[in-house]
Amino acid sequence: MNKFLQKIKKNLLKSWFESCLKVRRFKKTIGNKFQKSEYR
Repeated sequence: MNKFLQKIKKNLLKSWFESCLKVRRFKKTIGNKFQKSEYR
């Protein structure tokens, strides 16, 4: 049971970390697009 909980915790941390990275990348691309449109 303990190992099962640890596995779930690890998966949750991994998915949370990946989603954070995705959000950061997403914001970066949006920021670049906004900067490019402002420069025109």
